[in-house]
Amino acid sequence: MGPLEPWDWVFTSCGGWCLNAQHMLIRSPRVIAYPPGVCVYCGFPAGTKDHLLPRTVTGEARRQFVAVVPACGECNSLIGSFSQPNISERREWAHAALRRKKRATLDTKDFSEQQLAEFGSGLRGYIESGMRDKQVILARLAWPDDPFYDIAAWQRSGITDPIALGLVDNPFDLERGFGQKT
Repeated sequence: MGPLEPWDWVFTSCGGWCLNAQHMLIRSPRVIAYPPGVCVYCGFPAGTKDHLLPRTVTGEARRQFVAVVPACGECNSLIGSFSQPNISERREWAHAALRRKKRATLDTKDFSEQQLAEFGSGLRGYIESGMRDKQVILARLAWPDDPFYDIAAWQRSGITDPIALGLVDNPFDLERGFGQKT
């Protein structure tokens, strides 16, 4: 086995705090215990798996040992070869890329029901469609609602303190602004 990755953890075969190297075993979760079928970055249906370290870092030989999380195709593509395994930072990267990609839709003006009534049915339908698309994107950018969502997934995978390992940001870190909706 190669060097330890951030998501690996060491335990002992004797079950105690033994420091005998012959008793030490390494566990490495291949799939982090996020809900299946839900993109960890935006909450959309996930049809792909995002490798937490890109192929440019791992190469093909170690690819099978890289932890993966569920992701929608768009977020997975937007993240590309971003090489930070921290889920919080990957989500921020994906959200920034999504904002850039969907800028025109996010700039869509919101109209009141009274204002919409002034338009013909064709134009009204077009405007309403744009307003719905904007709301969907805003919901993706505000996801997840639970600031402990990532921590719980890593803990279900056997990583008891993912914050200490740098795999997620501390939800109480007010200086970083983590948990603020974008």
